[in-house]
Amino acid sequence: MEFRHERVRRLPDGRAARVRYGIGEVEVLGEVTGGDIEVWPDLKLPTGVDALLGVTALEKPGFRVDPKTGRLERVELYLL
Repeated sequence: MEFRHERVRRLPDGRAARVRYGIGEVEVLGEVTGGDIEVWPDLKLPTGVDALLGVTALEKPGFRVDPKTGRLERVELYLL
């Protein structure tokens, strides 16, 4: 995948971070959607975690995180 673009993101501590990104496919539990895929070189992930998915990467194919259990659940999408 090519990460041809850059943008600035704000970190929780207020610092700005420049990240590279490209357009690609994301598959979540068999559902595929397209979107931006960003590279955060200084992001430290917990052991056993390979990637983080943002809210839009989950919502577009019809998922959300249950705040009580922390598990993914399918949701019905509405067209407005």
